[in-house]
Amino acid sequence: MMDGQYTRRALTVISLAAMMVTAACSDLQRTYLLRDKQFRIAYIEDSRTEDNSLLIDELLTDSVPDIRVRAALAVGRVGGEMYRAGLKAHLYDSVEVAAEAKYFAAGLCGDTGFVDTLLALARNNRVARSAAIEAAGRLADSSRADQFTPFLNDSDSMVAYQALL
Repeated sequence: MMDGQYTRRALTVISLAAMMVTAACSDLQRTYLLRDKQFRIAYIEDSRTEDNSLLIDELLTDSVPDIRVRAALAVGRVGGEMYRAGLKAHLYDSVEVAAEAKYFAAGLCGDTGFVDTLLALARNNRVARSAAIEAAGRLADSSRADQFTPFLNDSDSMVAYQALL
C-alpha cells in the first residue's frame, strides 16, 4: 500500500515538473519570437528597401501591441510607398499606444493621402483622436483648414487643441 501511495505522489511531482518545464519553454519561445520580430523591424529600418512590405503588413497587425508600435515607427522612418500602403491598410488600431504610433508614423510619411483617413478615424473612433488630428494637421495644407473646424468645439480639449494648431 505504501508503494502505491509513493508512486502516485511521484507521478504527481513528475507531472507538475513537466508542466513547469513546458511553461518555461513556452516563455522562452515567446521571448525569442518577440526579439526576432524586433530584429526584423531594425533590419527594415536599416536597409530602407521596400522588399519587406509583406513583412511590414504582418508586423503592423501583430498580436503584440509593442511590435505594432515599432513596425509603425519603422514605416514612418523609411516612408517608402509600399510601406505607406501597408500602414494605410492597417491604420486603425484598438490599442491606444499602437494607434498613436500609427497616426504619428502617418504624419511622418508626408503623404497627404492619409489626411482623409485620419480625420475619419478622429470622427468615428474614440481611440487616440488627438493623435489622429495632430498627424492630419501635419500633413494638410491651409486649403483644408475647414476640415478641422468641427473638432474645434470637441469635448476632448486635446482634440480641440490639435484642431486649432
